[in-house]
Amino acid sequence: MTQKYLFLLLIIGAIALVQGQESQTPYTFICEDNKCLKKIRSTLEDPNSGTPMNICKLNCDPLGSLWPKPTGNVNISKDVVSIDPTKVTFANGNGYPETLRNMLNGAFGIFNAYLLEMSTEREPNTGSTTSITINVSNVNETVISLSTNESYTLTVASQTVGTEVTVTATIEAATFFGARHALETLNQLVAYNEDVKLLQIVKEAAVTDGPVFPYRGVMLDTSRNYFTIEKIQKLIDGLSYNKLNVFHWHITDSYTFPMEVPSLPNMTKWGTYSPEKIYTKDNITFLVSYANQRGVKIIPELDQPAHSGFGYQWGPEAGKGDLVVCVDSEPWYDFCVQPPCGQLNIVNPEVETVIGEIFKDMVDMFGARDIFHMGGDEVDFRCYKSIPEIVAYMTANNYSQETEDYFNLWGRFQEIARKKLTEATGDDNTQIILWTSGLTDPSRIENHLDKSKYIIYIWTEEDNEMIRGLLEKGYKVIFANVNALYLDCGFQAWLGDGHNWCSPIKGWQTVYDNNPEKIYAKWVGDETAAEAIRSGQIMGSAAPLWAEQADDNALESRIFPRANAHAERLWTHPSGNHSEAEIRMVTHRNRIVARGINADRIQPEFCLQNEGKCYAEPRRGGNTNGSPKSVQFSIFVALVAAASLLYL
Repeated sequence: MTQKYLFLLLIIGAIALVQGQESQTPYTFICEDNKCLKKIRSTLEDPNSGTPMNICKLNCDPLGSLWPKPTGNVNISKDVVSIDPTKVTFANGNGYPETLRNMLNGAFGIFNAYLLEMSTEREPNTGSTTSITINVSNVNETVISLSTNESYTLTVASQTVGTEVTVTATIEAATFFGARHALETLNQLVAYNEDVKLLQIVKEAAVTDGPVFPYRGVMLDTSRNYFTIEKIQKLIDGLSYNKLNVFHWHITDSYTFPMEVPSLPNMTKWGTYSPEKIYTKDNITFLVSYANQRGVKIIPELDQPAHSGFGYQWGPEAGKGDLVVCVDSEPWYDFCVQPPCGQLNIVNPEVETVIGEIFKDMVDMFGARDIFHMGGDEVDFRCYKSIPEIVAYMTANNYSQETEDYFNLWGRFQEIARKKLTEATGDDNTQIILWTSGLTDPSRIENHLDKSKYIIYIWTEEDNEMIRGLLEKGYKVIFANVNALYLDCGFQAWLGDGHNWCSPIKGWQTVYDNNPEKIYAKWVGDETAAEAIRSGQIMGSAAPLWAEQADDNALESRIFPRANAHAERLWTHPSGNHSEAEIRMVTHRNRIVARGINADRIQPEFCLQNEGKCYAEPRRGGNTNGSPKSVQFSIFVALVAAASLLYL
């Protein structure tokens, strides 16, 4: 009986040994030369000297794993403190006017939710208390704009009294939006330690930070394919994790008009793929508020006079004549650049009334009084030349059929549209964005577009002389150059075979290295280019995702992590290239995935766990050591054998 009992104990002990060793990885991470290196615990002089990867990455590099890289001083302690996410408080949340108070509490709630999400397996009721103080000097600025001061300072300190440790974080910011950026940075100074099952924060830290460029955006086209509200929320979340501050919403095009216009219900009646695929007024106002809370401004685009088709065909039925022409004309390549065709009938006075009503409702829904995108690219004069009504109007009003007079006709309509927008906003200073086009060519732009009222969105390639001409004439510009920032490039063609028109794909490295200052400096020299940034003439850039081949299923992986790279280029304006940011980039990609963004992989996970090894020259050979698993198995077999002998 005793032998049987001893046999069972030995068997249980053998199993417990194996299970215990299986539960703890044989690996740990050591910080050497600002890199986290994966090591075998048993080979270290002190097997307990390492930490899990997430903790190592908090403070191994002088920048930790902060993204985007702060523009001011960064000091991060090499020590960490365990905190309890259920004991994190917002110390002065009640000391502000109601709107700001609610927004600060909302930002704190988002921050604290992240802490709870990353530590679901933590030991309960363990860790220090954390107190966060947020000091905002401008208590009235609660709607983000391109002139908002987004800078902040963040300090983290720890104090020990007896056996109790208290962590304090203090944020100083001019506006709420700087404060929410500071909370994003603070979140990146916290990680979950899986060895001790505790959430940990760096013991001390000081960060001074603020963006270089005021316009840091991503564009999404929701006309070619519909995207759900939930997915647009995810996009906004991802922008906020990167301190990107603009969601440029290309909401309409010739394909569909999915935006509700309360005063003109016919627009969605005639213009949507289905009744379910509509962005209602409630949807839009919800998203504007959701984005604002996260430091993101939604800039809507009503594309016109080209890229206007489905949605406007109700004109004849309502006694308003043709509001659009060339809609779905065939063969499409004789009338426009891609099917389906469609352009506003710019000689029909009823069109002026209709777009005026659309502008009023958009201003109401989006709050778009300071800046508005009017599209304005790819107007195809072949369409207008095929319409008798337009040709007759031009003849009657002393226009010739020469190309320049078609530009004059277009310029006339653009001025009418600008005045209609001014009526809607009640402000003649509303800034209007237009894509580069023949109308914005430096040879004629001053005849049609006032530089004090227009901002030009550059989608040409970076070596296009138009860029130099626009800047030298004093126009403000936003880069969206196709050679580096178009996120839809590099896939199969959707018309015909082969690759799509702007291939190859623009990798995150290309996006990161797309430097507006260097683009301009090629023509005018470093100092003039630098001054264009200091003065705000070069406002920043946007990365567009045109949606011919994207919908909900592809949205996040098409945009992220390339938008991460775009964010650091614009926030930090680093002097170096992507190679200097690669380790932090890989880490940040994993961070946003943990927060629910389905970002594309950058490298094998091996590279995340072995910093530096994916960048060195290839090496041959290597040592082969006994596997820890084989050692465990040998112990297990020996114990079972001993037990068997006792039993016999």
